[in-house]
Amino acid sequence: MPHRTSREPIKNYMSPPASYLCCPHYDPQHMTGHQEALSRFSHRLGAPPPVTYLDNGHSCQDHRPALERLARAVMAGQHSLVLVPGLWVFSADEHRAQRTADLLTRAGGCRVLQLPAPLEPRRWW
Repeated sequence: MPHRTSREPIKNYMSPPASYLCCPHYDPQHMTGHQEALSRFSHRLGAPPPVTYLDNGHSCQDHRPALERLARAVMAGQHSLVLVPGLWVFSADEHRAQRTADLLTRAGGCRVLQLPAPLEPRRWW
């Protein structure tokens, strides 16, 4: 199988991607910006719009029903790609956040992709 570069569209995914967001304070406006960015990211990857799993108003320490639904959906093969703005959506602790991403990957065979960092504007001087 040839190596896929990051600029090539992801077309081999039969299932729609998932996106996951978690905000400790209920804030629908703040989440809308993240949802739009994840939809644009999915489009750039050549994938359909993501199915969003949202724990809005749940801290990363609380019970997070949307994350549990996402994990079950990934294990059932409903999503092979999970898009997140950053691993911080899983936990404020970076090791715990990475473990959660690794568990999703190993348990369901999916890929967890983070939004790429914004490009710095070029300076011509």
